[in-house]
Amino acid sequence: MHSPSATSPSPHIFAARQPAAVEQEQQDCATARTLTACPDAALPLLPPATGASLKTVLGMEPVARCLAQCLPALDLLNLRHSVAPGSRAHAALCHQVAIKDKAAVEVMLAKAVHCLSCPRREEDQDLHQDLQDALQDSAFFEQKIEPGYGQYGHPLPDLVQDSPQAFAFKCQTIDKALRCLYTMPPPCVDALLRLAMANGDVAVAFRILQMLQELRQQGCLGQSLLENALGMTLLSGQFFHQQLSPLWRRLVLAAAVFDLHPPHFTPLSEAIRLGRDAEAVELLLEAGARPDHGDSQDPVPLIGCVDRSIEQAVEKMDALLRHGANPNQIPPEKDRWVFSALHCAAHEDMPGAALRLLAHPDTNPDLLCPRWCGSPLTSAAVEFLVHRSCSGNLVHLLAARGCRMLVRTSFPGYVRDCGDNINGLMSISVGPGPLSSQVSEERKAQLRALLAQGRQDAAEKKEEETGDTGVWDLCHIL
Repeated sequence: MHSPSATSPSPHIFAARQPAAVEQEQQDCATARTLTACPDAALPLLPPATGASLKTVLGMEPVARCLAQCLPALDLLNLRHSVAPGSRAHAALCHQVAIKDKAAVEVMLAKAVHCLSCPRREEDQDLHQDLQDALQDSAFFEQKIEPGYGQYGHPLPDLVQDSPQAFAFKCQTIDKALRCLYTMPPPCVDALLRLAMANGDVAVAFRILQMLQELRQQGCLGQSLLENALGMTLLSGQFFHQQLSPLWRRLVLAAAVFDLHPPHFTPLSEAIRLGRDAEAVELLLEAGARPDHGDSQDPVPLIGCVDRSIEQAVEKMDALLRHGANPNQIPPEKDRWVFSALHCAAHEDMPGAALRLLAHPDTNPDLLCPRWCGSPLTSAAVEFLVHRSCSGNLVHLLAARGCRMLVRTSFPGYVRDCGDNINGLMSISVGPGPLSSQVSEERKAQLRALLAQGRQDAAEKKEEETGDTGVWDLCHIL
């Protein structure tokens, strides 16, 4: 067999061959040229050539590239098996199959999300049928359920034949058997759902969520079916927040079967701590998570965002504020750290977080907290004086925004406005003693310069705004 080529061979090669072979090769090259010129129109016109000849045509890299642009994923898969492994055409087809398979999964995921979001719409029965057909073709039962749970001798859940009640009963029976063997076994439902999503099996994940959704609508969905021994649901862990794509997360949330406000670790707080982007926070808020409902570790989700270790912290704060989070919320007094989010931004030296909070119309820039001595500007000033690694950006920013340096006194209910006189801060106790015994004169001078520069910038900005307004008014009058 000659080497595949998309161009016609030279005449001297034809002279050494039989006429039939020459004619066949000319036909192959003509077919290749037709396919590369117009693949959509040429596909139905493929000649009934021998298998070897057709394989030669399909093995040509330009032909394979053109076919990959117009064939569906299943036909591409079959075509890939007919082309010689290791060839350039085979590599191109493998790449295209992977791309089209990913696109097909995303289309199926979108259908599944739509079906779970609108479970009672009659016009969506065709979408349900597509997913059910995919479930019939899935090998999930043989590959995952039987090897994992068949050894315990109990009836195994059947995702195709079982009703939701029968599915739940079988899963709970397996759970009871596993509790006798293991200390903290994962629930059967949770394990199956994780396996399905990890393997990209949309139909199986959809069917499990659909059955859980029907059980919840009937009022017979027990929490034991959704939680493990620690009370941690699927939504509270790295698998959901770091390994799943946004579409898979949306599929889980569309079923509305998981509790978004459990007592210990809320999904929203976990999304803030573990999520690599703000999308999980946004999806949970859209699904009904309350923006001010935290957990035992972070009582206030907005304050949980103000941490240098949090990825995309400002974007997560923005999502919370847009969905109604209170920028002035303070944790309960029993909590160790009773600060507002703006106090925390000053403490952590995070100008981006402070800017986002100050841009919110409800933020109180001079808020006083029950257990702290002063306002956010006071916090920023103390941080700058005590920690030489602090840049002072927050001091300049808050001063430029007109924030006041307020200090709580020893007299109950009395607060002193220090203006920009930092001597009023020296009586504050920080660590081993009063601030005055820990700060050098050089550091004090630097703080005074930052405050003065911030106030000057604020005055210049106000003068510019006032000047512009005056010119406009004068022109308007004339």
